[in-house]
Amino acid sequence: MKSTINLVNQLKEIQQQKFTGKIKVTNLTNPAWSLYFCQGKLIWAAGGYSPYKSWKRHLDKYCYGANSTKIDLSNLDQFDSRSYNILANFYKEKLVNREQLIVLIENKAKEVLFDILLSGNTQPLEYQIESESLSSFLQFDFKIPLTLVNTETIYQQSYEIWSQWLRKGLQFWSPNFTPIIKKQAELKRQVSELIYERFVKLIDGKNTLRDLAFKMNKDVVELTYSLKSYIDQGLIELVEIPDLILPSTPQQSICQTKQIQKLPIAEQQQTKQPLVVCIDDSPQVLQIMEQILTTAGYQFMGIQDPIHTVSKLVPCQPALIFLDIGMPLINGYEVCSQLQRVSKLKDVPVVMLTGNNGIIDKVRAKMVGASSFLSKPIESEKILATVRDLLSENMSEKSSQVASCNLAHPSVMAFS
Repeated sequence: MKSTINLVNQLKEIQQQKFTGKIKVTNLTNPAWSLYFCQGKLIWAAGGYSPYKSWKRHLDKYCYGANSTKIDLSNLDQFDSRSYNILANFYKEKLVNREQLIVLIENKAKEVLFDILLSGNTQPLEYQIESESLSSFLQFDFKIPLTLVNTETIYQQSYEIWSQWLRKGLQFWSPNFTPIIKKQAELKRQVSELIYERFVKLIDGKNTLRDLAFKMNKDVVELTYSLKSYIDQGLIELVEIPDLILPSTPQQSICQTKQIQKLPIAEQQQTKQPLVVCIDDSPQVLQIMEQILTTAGYQFMGIQDPIHTVSKLVPCQPALIFLDIGMPLINGYEVCSQLQRVSKLKDVPVVMLTGNNGIIDKVRAKMVGASSFLSKPIESEKILATVRDLLSENMSEKSSQVASCNLAHPSVMAFS
């Protein structure tokens, strides 16, 4: 609650001092948020989770006359501030009217403030105040903001939504998470055929809870609460997926791929990235893990059938393995035990994934040789941080082993 009070105090001080500039809000794990002010009034809020996807969703909802896919964003080094000026350009080109922009800006601010409140509920927030003139922020010949948002009013509205979110028992989840169907057969038994078909169509591993609320024209709090019982049972899981790729990015990626293919074989081997494997019976989990890891530059291999895991992994030489505990035919503990009995795989770090965060699961994971333990929902930052840490540790251990071997056998060093 302390971070919430700090946010209120910051906003009050800004209003009283008629501050013009930007406040950057950060904590230990989440992406930074940016709040822009003019004379103490909020004029734009951005950043946080999946900023491009959020911006596009707001465009589709409130400014349907504008087509975000045709915008070249390749030169936008700071999307949060530039996105505001793109809106201004839409207005200049008469693609949207001022009323549409006002509603969009107010709702975007409400969303950002909600996320800040939710994040501050579990971690302390830091505020970096940067005074800057309007001319450094406003472009496209606009000398005045598109609208001045009443900071106190918009904060109060965000606070009410946040309070409702907590009252519903959703405090450990974020509306930026993406639901995926984990146990299709069990879900099908619990709901009608019509509802199940709708679940499968909408819960496809691509839409966040906010996206679903927009597509279904539902309140995001009520929508999330309606899924709570299925999430609690493990039938549906919440994961975090990367932001949408900016429109200009695919061409750049294609060019980079072609350049890599033209490298000599020796150079290709030097630039080869570690292979990360995920073993999970859910195809949606595998799809999301692939997106997270390949976007970060790693090679990826997904295994949906755990029965033949060992035979598939031995020739591949994986650098790290993510392993789901709750698989139906053979659970993650059994698979991990099998891996420990294979000489070529026993030193590969294994991260157990589970929907439970109990001490018993952690102890069992340690007993079967797991290196780490991650509780769901899947979050891209936690996944990537775990990969970096474990790969770094593994490399250090191998270096130490090589050094010890050289000391034990000096003749090896003479020919190295």
